[in-house]
Amino acid sequence: MPGKLGLGLGDNLMSSTTAVVIEDYFWNIIIVDTKSSLEPLASGTVVDVHDTWDLDGVDYMPEASPDDEGYWSDLDVEEVNDGDGSSTATWSVAYSNTTLSTSGSSLRGTANGSGAYGFSQELTGLDTSSQYVIEATINVDNASSGAANFRLATNSNLSSNVVTLSTTTGATTTILSPSASTMYIGIVDTASGSSNYVEFDNISVKEYAIQPLDV
Repeated sequence: MPGKLGLGLGDNLMSSTTAVVIEDYFWNIIIVDTKSSLEPLASGTVVDVHDTWDLDGVDYMPEASPDDEGYWSDLDVEEVNDGDGSSTATWSVAYSNTTLSTSGSSLRGTANGSGAYGFSQELTGLDTSSQYVIEATINVDNASSGAANFRLATNSNLSSNVVTLSTTTGATTTILSPSASTMYIGIVDTASGSSNYVEFDNISVKEYAIQPLDV
């Protein structure tokens, strides 16, 4: 008969001829109405202390060498400073034709007149072999023609080795590998006049890869 997955309860409770006994932790203990319950770990989580199974970043897979298992850690390091729109301290104007400010919970770059304007922040120490999750909510309704460029680039005015992440108002998420260890993230537009501005908030850049730790 087909094998059945066990909960690591051992041979005393399950016959090895009818079940695959997983002597590991695939479950979380949660409290529901003051009682303990088991909840399966979500696929892709980083709670991996398994002796038999491995986490490939998304799925649980049989470990190729069960006696060579380690722990896993999601680095989860935020690369952006002041990404919540509370301060302009770590942001710089991408063009001199820009006034940088905060509005509510958003960062705002306002054009002083016609021409290019915008703002950016330097990101350092990026790992070009890893992927990063880039998230933000942008507002370009008051940009020239109602569109602007939310970009990742290798220079501060966001014009070299450009990756355009979004051009329209709304929440955006991109997963990519940076082309350099130092890059700049921000938003730029070409204004028709001083009435144009661009905004974003909730901007975040975090390493996506789950990293093995040999312990």
